[in-house]
Amino acid sequence: DAPVLPLGFPVGRDADDIASRFELRRRVTVLIGSASSPVMTWGYRAPRVLLPASASAWPSDRKWIVLAHELTHVARGDWATHLLAEAVCCLYWFNPLAWMASRVLRQESERACDDRLLTIGVSAPDYASHLVDLARAFRINDHQRLPAPAIVRSSGLERRVRAMLNPRINRRPVSVVGRQRLVLAAAALVVS
Repeated sequence: DAPVLPLGFPVGRDADDIASRFELRRRVTVLIGSASSPVMTWGYRAPRVLLPASASAWPSDRKWIVLAHELTHVARGDWATHLLAEAVCCLYWFNPLAWMASRVLRQESERACDDRLLTIGVSAPDYASHLVDLARAFRINDHQRLPAPAIVRSSGLERRVRAMLNPRINRRPVSVVGRQRLVLAAAALVVS
């Protein structure tokens, strides 16, 4: 694999525009890797988005959608959450529920980012089309354990596309009260 290098000006400018739209206060660095590099995000204080070498040839709407999706992960703090989930899996490696919860967390993280893009006006059919094209291009191994969110994983792709195209799904974020209830339920489950 080629070393990771800074990506050219147009994508960097798009990332800055999207980051300001999502009210991100942290500076996000967009990097380009080799042709086989997955699209993914990592880092909390100095977040990074990795794009494959082919990203410079993508249509502008695909660049925007991919960057917006990845910057949604940054805004949500998903990298830190996934790292914590990996640590829990290391501690409870013998418990299949820990591994299942980690997998569900990743799937729901991707769906939450998808929902965010759909609520800001991205066309569901266009988004789904770009996602399927990316999945075809990269065919990421689903058993690959990356402590970073990746935009395309084959196991949840069909569910994600169905959810994107379903207009009856409530895409609003969880309320503060709802989050508190989820945290209390999770804490009760862990304690028990």
